[in-house]
Formats: sequence, C-alpha cells, structure tokens
Amino acid sequence: MRRRFIRDSLSVRPSDVSVFQHETPDGVADAHSVPAGIGTTPPDSWNTNTDDSEKVERLRRQLIHTQVDTILTLVAAVEAKDPNTERHSIQVSRCAECFARELNLSARETEVVRIAGLLHDVGKIAVPDAVLGKPGPLTPEEFALIKEHPANGAAILRSATCLRRELPLVLHHHEWFDGRGYPSGLAGDAIPFGARILHVADAIDAMLYPRSYKKSRSLDWVALEIQRCRGTQFDPVVADVALRWLADHPERMFRECAESHDPLTHDRPH
Repeated sequence: MRRRFIRDSLSVRPSDVSVFQHETPDGVADAHSVPAGIGTTPPDSWNTNTDDSEKVERLRRQLIHTQVDTILTLVAAVEAKDPNTERHSIQVSRCAECFARELNLSARETEVVRIAGLLHDVGKIAVPDAVLGKPGPLTPEEFALIKEHPANGAAILRSATCLRRELPLVLHHHEWFDGRGYPSGLAGDAIPFGARILHVADAIDAMLYPRSYKKSRSLDWVALEIQRCRGTQFDPVVADVALRWLADHPERMFRECAESHDPLTHDRPH
C-alpha cells in the first residue's frame, strides 16, 4: 500500500511532461523536445503522423515511470533498514508540499518540492546499516558517512533525466541558513529555496517521530525548536510558515506520537 501511494504520487500527467522533459535547468529547450505550448501542434505541411507522435509520447512517459520506479525501489530499501523511518519520505513530502503552497510557489515549483521530498534520502542506500541504525552517538567517522547521503542521492538522480529539477533540492536539503550545513556550506539565498523548505519539513518529521537514537517529541516541543533555530538552521520565512502550520493544521500532516521531555540529540542528522 505504501509503495502504491508513492508510485501514484509520482505518476506523470500529460501536463507534467514539459516539467520533467522539455527544459534544461537553465530553461533552454532540449534539442530533442519542444516546450509545451511552443509548436506543439505542427503545421499541416509537416505531414506529421499523429499515431507516431502518440507513440513517442507514450514511450517518453514510460521512460519517466521506469526511472522513477528504479529510484523508488532504492527509497524503499533505505527505509526498510529502520522501521522508524518507514514513512519518513511520505511525511516529509506532504509537509513540504503544504509549506510550498502556503509560500505561494507555482504549481510546477510545488510539484518539484513534493517529489524531491519523496526522494530526499535515497542516498542513504550507500550508508551501512550499522551506522543508520546505531542507537547511540555517532563517531566522527560514522557522521562523515551520514553526511555523504545528499551527494550520493544527487548522483543517483543524475542518471534520471526526468528528475533534474529535483536534484538540487536533494543535494542541498541539509544546508543551514547560516552556512553551517552540508555538503556545500551554502548560506541564505545561495541555498535553493525548495531545499530550504525540505530542510524544515525533514527536521519536523525527524523530531516528531522516534528514531533508534531518540524518542519522539510533542508538537509544542517541535514548535519551540523551530523558533529557536529560526535564522540559524532554518530559513526564517519557511520557519514562520511551518510554525503557523503546526499551530493551525497539525492533524493534516502528522500521525499521533508519544510525548517525551528528554533533550533532543542534535549530533544525528535526519
């Protein structure tokens, strides 16, 4: 059921093809495709075979689904390593999508954020199970392995041409607003805005639900932590939207979780 939900979330509608296929990251049209709305209906003089065009479109969409399915298999393998993170990617995706809408992102930008949320931890497939599931603090060497997962995830997505817009968000979702994050140490507006949204959504889910190294937190505790880290770890604009959402719509995003008043362990990334 969970796999089907994610698969349906990434299903490609006809209008999505231009989002994933027709433009390069800098907006330049692909040499082998045409942006939606520009010459999509060829002149009669071209004598284009409609059946052939439909076949090409079906093949293109099948390629997208194949690439997505391959990556989702890796996501499922990552989350199977730890039952506490089984629904983490879904939760982060839902949360980030809500924040994107509240921030008035376009439909295309919101879609990219949503899909990147589903795929943001795919790079953890390369992290040893013993490190991911370790119940105590990580050694510096183990933490270095964990910190490689955004770059590993970006490397995986690089082979999927339909996900090139999501790649920067996956790569930079652990950057801090003040520049103390990883992998690149970007700060402020240098961090892709979608990655700043994912960072907040990822942190919220990591705090709300138990992990091998910590207990779950209450919504009140999470709100205080978001406020405390506003402007340092988190983009203040995104943090403010998250705080309003936690106050107004908690039931729409989060499962019930047990409260705990133990200090949150900050030496473990989510």
